[in-house]
Amino acid sequence: MTAPTNGACGIVPAVLAYYDKFIRKVNSNSLARYMLVASAIGSLYKMNASISGAEVGCR
Repeated sequence: MTAPTNGACGIVPAVLAYYDKFIRKVNSNSLARYMLVASAIGSLYKMNASISGAEVGCR
C-alpha cells in the first residue's frame, strides 16, 4: 500500500482501528484482506494519477 506517499498514512489504519473498536473485532484474516484491498485501491489510483507535487502541483 502506498500510504505515506499518497497521503493515506493516517486514514487507512484509522478506519481499521475504528472498525475493530466499534463494529467487530478484527482477526488476522480480516486484517490481511483489508490491507490487500487497500493496496489494490492505492495501486489503481497510483497507475492513473501522479503522486509528484512538482509534476501536477501540490494540493
